[in-house]
Amino acid sequence: MMVLVLEDSGSVFSSLQEIADVYKIELIKAYQVSDAKDIFDLKRDSIDFIIADLNVSPVGLTREEINQTKGGILSGWVWLRNYVLKNDKAWENKILIYSEYVMPLKYHDKMHEFENIKLMEKSRYSIEDVISYVNYKTKNK
Repeated sequence: MMVLVLEDSGSVFSSLQEIADVYKIELIKAYQVSDAKDIFDLKRDSIDFIIADLNVSPVGLTREEINQTKGGILSGWVWLRNYVLKNDKAWENKILIYSEYVMPLKYHDKMHEFENIKLMEKSRYSIEDVISYVNYKTKNK
């Protein structure tokens, strides 16, 4: 199983990797939006799930898209919305947003329904919770 992780914190990714290894989940790291775009374009058919932080470098977004990131705190969401979900809504069931900016996201993007996208605030959920959820979702497709 392959999971794309958009996360700019090395310590968070290392912790995710440590737990993912137990479940035999392969993680592919994207530090910024441009990395996520490139990896997703190349490996879309092999990726089973996406874990995304919201507050990552917007490098790779257009100027107009950067203006939608609320100073960068929603860069991950702008990438997901404009590049992953735009042409394939089925991805909604394969995305977990793990970020401290879940509430600003809900406020900012009122038009989008989040019922199929798992939202986990970093302050409320552990790394183990994240990987357990991913394992559950990918085993019960």
